[in-house]
Amino acid sequence: MEIVVVADDDDEATALVAKDMGCVLVVNSLPLGPVHCWNLGAAVATGEAFVLGADDIKFHEGWLQAALVGLAKLNWCGLVAFNDLSPQAGNLATHYLISKNYAANDWGGVLAIPSYYQYFCDNEATVRAQRDSCFYYAEDAVVEHLHWMWGKSEGDATYERGQPHYDEGEAIFNERLEDGFPNDYVRYFDRLPSAPEEGWGRIAVGTRVYKNSSGSFLNSWTMLMVNGLRPGDSVLTAPVGKPGHIAASQLAKGFLNSTCDSILFVDDDMEFPHDSLSRLRDNSENWDYDIVMGFCTHKTPPPHALVLTLMEQPGLPMSLKGEHYGAARHVPDNSVIPVDAVGLGFTLMKRHVFEAKINEFGIMYTPFFEWGRFTEGEDIVFSRWAREKGFRLAIDTNAKIGHLGEYAFGWSSFNDYLKQIEDKI
Repeated sequence: MEIVVVADDDDEATALVAKDMGCVLVVNSLPLGPVHCWNLGAAVATGEAFVLGADDIKFHEGWLQAALVGLAKLNWCGLVAFNDLSPQAGNLATHYLISKNYAANDWGGVLAIPSYYQYFCDNEATVRAQRDSCFYYAEDAVVEHLHWMWGKSEGDATYERGQPHYDEGEAIFNERLEDGFPNDYVRYFDRLPSAPEEGWGRIAVGTRVYKNSSGSFLNSWTMLMVNGLRPGDSVLTAPVGKPGHIAASQLAKGFLNSTCDSILFVDDDMEFPHDSLSRLRDNSENWDYDIVMGFCTHKTPPPHALVLTLMEQPGLPMSLKGEHYGAARHVPDNSVIPVDAVGLGFTLMKRHVFEAKINEFGIMYTPFFEWGRFTEGEDIVFSRWAREKGFRLAIDTNAKIGHLGEYAFGWSSFNDYLKQIEDKI
């Protein structure tokens, strides 16, 4: 546990106590109010969860254990409201425990919403967390609020300084509520340390399950879980039976709330050797790319390679169906090939690709993958966006992936198909 104390520059007593207790001390030299102080403290904190505290609260025995149970029930992404023993307990999080990933990714990098001086900051915190289904009231986490409003303390200069900001805070809250609570302020902290200097780092593995996965896929998946993961990797909860773009977006959001550096998308109509992930992540020739897919083909005959290059676009009416791509015929073995589009069958993507797509409302309300026009799937739409943003896409034929349809098409069937064509010619 780490305790960070933020003291006003004239609060010598607090500074002395903090130093005596071995706390991290931050001196606030700008009289910008409590919200600014909280965010200054969070900016130097190193933990995975923050507790918003103050000098007028009392922690009762067992409060932390009860609060952590609540955070676990939120899958470590959200806000836990304490029982402050006030008439508003359970309905307003005057003080709270919040996961760092939720505060950074969906609140824009703050512990307390900096649009307020003090009042109504907790109102927005409560409403936003409830809206996002990331709110939990931990009744047994008793953190008593010794506030003068409930006769638990005397009114003093600190409370008096805040009172003139009450009506102002209410007006700001109503305005921001109408606008959907945008993150239109400067971040105080980030979710993660800098990305690894090279390679793919820690990888989150996420799969889209459409109906019932075949035995061939389950065998491949099991071997990947047993032999393909390394310390720091993570396995995301699989969305089941959802449209492809929604499932992919859900995996992207789970990945960004993890501590991983990259995500491996896997579809349940793929089969692959147990070392496929290792072949992708360990190949230094693909480290300069932002998105890399293992080699596979279309799953319908004939087995065309999913090595796609943007072609000259046709006129109307064909152009209404979306962009036109050509599939490479001759594909070199054990090579990294730049492409203009990838699928999501067995594909690595780096964190900064998704961070570039986060909108002002945060990760939870960013549509990372969207369906395109007519025959354009979510993978083509995402590839076009990534290409236009300057990200580099590639296929790595060191990782050979089978595509399960009526048959399982892969590297050998692709080359057999080419040989048949050449023999006929």
